[in-house]
Amino acid sequence: MDSPTFHPSKKHIKASIRFDDINSDQLSDDIIIPFFINYSASQPFVLFIFQKTRDDTLGFIRNNSEHDENNKTYLNNLLSCFYSTNCLPNNRHSCFFEISNTDLSGTLCNNHTLLWMATSYEIYNLKSLYNLIFDDEVLSFFNSNPCLGHLMWNDSEIPRPVIAYSIDTLKNSIFQSTFGSKKIDTEPHYSLCNYTSLCNHFDMLPYSYIPLGIVRYALFEPYSITSDNEHTLDETSNLIYSFSNHLQHTPLCYFKE
Repeated sequence: MDSPTFHPSKKHIKASIRFDDINSDQLSDDIIIPFFINYSASQPFVLFIFQKTRDDTLGFIRNNSEHDENNKTYLNNLLSCFYSTNCLPNNRHSCFFEISNTDLSGTLCNNHTLLWMATSYEIYNLKSLYNLIFDDEVLSFFNSNPCLGHLMWNDSEIPRPVIAYSIDTLKNSIFQSTFGSKKIDTEPHYSLCNYTSLCNHFDMLPYSYIPLGIVRYALFEPYSITSDNEHTLDETSNLIYSFSNHLQHTPLCYFKE
C-alpha cells in the first residue's frame, strides 16, 4: 500500500511512494531508511536520510543498539540527537520510516555532520551529495528499485528536482539557506550553478579572509541552462541554471568554506 503524506496546512494534498513495487529482501534487518517529503517548493519532493561512514561515504543507517532497541526506537533516539524538533518516525514499509516535523531551513552541514538528507536526483543521477559519494550498497539497492525515484502527488508522478548551489559571503549564505537564493532586478531573477561549476569557481578565487558559504537547493523546472561546453549539458560541465519563479527552488542546507 502506498504511503500517504499530508501537507501540514492542506490535508487534501498528499504524496506517496510506490512501496508495493519495492524489493527489500537484499537488505539486512538492521538497516533503516528514513525519508521525509518536503512541500516547501512548487511541488513536493522526497529526501532519504543516510549516515556518513568512517570512510567519508554515505551509507545506510544501521541499528547497532546495545540495548536491543527496535528500529523505530533506535531511529527516534538517533534523530533526537541531531534535531531539536520531535521528528516522529513512522514505519511505512519494511525498513522505511517517514519523518515528520523536519525543518531544513538554515541547516548547517560540515565535516562533523552524521545524518545527510539526499534527493533522488543525487542518488540516481549524481551518485553523490556535495563532496560525499554513496556506498555501493546504497546505489545497488536504489538502482534495483527505480520506483524509489518516483513520487506520486494527486495521482500524478512528480518530476524529480535537480540540485544546484549558490556561493556568497557566509552571512548572506546563512540568510539564503532559510529564505532562498538572492534575487536580481532583471529577469530571469535567479541563477544557481552545479557542483562542477562551484568547484571550478573556488579554484579561481584568490586567497581571502572573507568567510564564504555554499547553499544547496532543490530546483524544479522550468529553467534555462547555460554551459561552458556547447556539446553537452551533463554534470561534468560548468552549468548555470536560470529561473524566474522563487517557488521553483528550496534551500536544503548550507556549508561553511
